[in-house]
Amino acid sequence: KDTKISFASNFSNKKKKNSIFFGLPGNPVSTMITFIIFVLPLIYKMSGDELKLNYIDAITSTVLKKRKGRAEFQRGISYIKNGKRFVKGVGSQGSGILSSMSRANCLIYLDDNTKDQKIGSKVKVLELESLI
Repeated sequence: KDTKISFASNFSNKKKKNSIFFGLPGNPVSTMITFIIFVLPLIYKMSGDELKLNYIDAITSTVLKKRKGRAEFQRGISYIKNGKRFVKGVGSQGSGILSSMSRANCLIYLDDNTKDQKIGSKVKVLELESLI
């Protein structure tokens, strides 16, 4: 939902050779998530390093709403309770709701075959602290 990259292009001109341009979505949350998922790993790779996005398992402690048919990265809060990792949504997931990113400490990955997730469902999360 929030990862629609507009385009990426490699171009050269007289002043800068081999410049790369990324066209990102216009909504602020979409831009941040697209940057984290696609652009940041490429910047690391171009600098000779590698950024591996490590997804970890978590158990939902709130219902996560999602329509089947496309993958989504929802903003969430990951936490440990009784030795297990849980995740809850931050509330409304609109791509223009910037406050959801300030509250989130992870992205919850829901693949295209996934529908609403009930409490107790197993999901994959990408913790943001390791990326920033």
